[in-house]
Amino acid sequence: MKLETSYPARIAFAFALAAFLMAPTFAQNGPGGNRPGSGVVTPAQPVTAAEAQSLAFMREEEKMARDVYQQLYEKWNLTTFKNIAASEQQHFNSVGALLPRYGVADPAADTQ
Repeated sequence: MKLETSYPARIAFAFALAAFLMAPTFAQNGPGGNRPGSGVVTPAQPVTAAEAQSLAFMREEEKMARDVYQQLYEKWNLTTFKNIAASEQQHFNSVGALLPRYGVADPAADTQ
């Protein structure tokens, strides 16, 4: 016997399943979750020296990538380069939000 369900019932089920799966995150961190920029600073444990070095490197790498794509956009005026530069800016900001959370000095602090 095949069970037919309506489209609204499937949508309601999907929302209920998503709410069930996300409940632990909301319970622990509130509706903002535990993501950069949410105001929630709850590192599970301190980072190692190697991890701190990797975070600092990622910050510099994202800045360099953003700057390269900005220069390519300025030279060639292709929207693709502008979009990639914007994406690299988001990466730069995300890594930048992690640095104070783990007490890592920002190597790009004065070169935003």
